[in-house]
Order: sequence, then structure tokens, then C-alpha cells
Amino acid sequence: MIIAKTSKDKAILASSCLGGLFDGFDAALYVLVLFPAISELIHSQSHAEVGPVGAAVLAIFMIGWAAGAIIFGAISDRIGTVRTMTYTILLYAVSTGLCAISHSWQELVFIAFWPAVALVASKEPEPFFLLKPLDPINRLNGILPLV
Repeated sequence: MIIAKTSKDKAILASSCLGGLFDGFDAALYVLVLFPAISELIHSQSHAEVGPVGAAVLAIFMIGWAAGAIIFGAISDRIGTVRTMTYTILLYAVSTGLCAISHSWQELVFIAFWPAVALVASKEPEPFFLLKPLDPINRLNGILPLV
């Protein structure tokens, strides 16, 4: 169990929990708006037509998660975690806003790739930020369940 001892540890824990909460909200929101959004973009109310397109959008989003871990992991090693997280938050904000103005499902697929890239890149170091204030023995015990 991770116990926050100082106010800095409590702030790290609180921001990490809020980040996880908002990411969960983002994923749940996608599921809620999938059918209406895709049906409007492809001009069809048919589940048989909307389903495969929605699956393609979600698949590209998940590929973006994998790409984000690789791309921004390497960038983070070169320019630092804080600057990388700043860029990923900016990329996430801009590309999520652009998703709202996409005119076709192909545009949505292209644009939805980038928030996924930024999302995983900004969330990847979070468990390690939580464990950083701990002593080395407790840090190892905290990392092992994540592996």
C-alpha cells in the first residue's frame, strides 16, 4: 500500500488519481457517443454499417496507444519527462478538439490516432511518479505488480 507522507506525495497521488479518473471518463464517453457520431459521419443508422466503422476507429485508437508509448518514450529519454508531458498534453488537447470538427469517418480515424498517442505517453510514467518518493525496497514492491 502506498502511503503519502508529505504534501508533495499527496499532490502527486491526487493528480495521478484525477488523471486516471479523467482517462476513464474519456473512454466511457467514447463508448456513449460512438453510434451517434459514426452514424452521422457515414449517413446511416444501420448497426451493420456503423459497427465496422466504429471498430476501425477504435482499432486505430488502440494502435495509437502502442505508437505513443514507443514514440514519446524515446522523446522523453532525450528531452525529459516534464517537457514531453507538456507536449503530449498539448497534442491531446488540440487533436481531441479536432475530432469534433471531422467531416468523415476517415478524418476521424486519422485525427483520433493522435489523442491516443498523447494519452498513453502522458499516462505511462504515472505509476513511477507515485512510487518515486518511496524507499528502494518499497518501490520494488510497488513496481512488481505493474509488470
